[in-house]
Amino acid sequence: MSLADLANLGEAIGGVAVLVTLIYLAFQMRQSADLAQGVAQRDLMNSFQDNLDRVARDPILWQRGVTDFEALSNEDKLLFQLAFNPFINHLEQTLRMRGRGLESQDNVDVYGNICLSLVLEPGVRQLWEQMKPLYFPLSREYIEQRLNDGADSAPRASEVMPWTVPDEPAD
Repeated sequence: MSLADLANLGEAIGGVAVLVTLIYLAFQMRQSADLAQGVAQRDLMNSFQDNLDRVARDPILWQRGVTDFEALSNEDKLLFQLAFNPFINHLEQTLRMRGRGLESQDNVDVYGNICLSLVLEPGVRQLWEQMKPLYFPLSREYIEQRLNDGADSAPRASEVMPWTVPDEPAD
């Protein structure tokens, strides 16, 4: 075998090695992206559960706030706001993660529908109108767009979860 033949063989082996390395790196990057997406979704679900836990700490206040925010005392308004804001912040986080490819549009719509169903309730709508300039832009724009696109056809939280509002007094 001549020196030229050995050089050609070395180039061929080097080319195959580069190709194998690129395939391996692509596989590793895919696994890393899948892992990042899984971790992000797990963290998102944990965050959402934390929101629900806040509501569970004082369900009566939540029910009163959903019905009529303005009728609450200032202290209760603050507590209700602190219970509601994480839902909007959660939507914001989901929207940002979708922008980075870590979250699906389906999940954005699920969390968006939950927020929208709450904002359609009279008490939450009162809070929303007062607070919306202070919410992050992605979630604010998402909710406002959905409201402008005819959210009246979307169910209110009290329609799909009647336990979110106080029981009617017995006659």
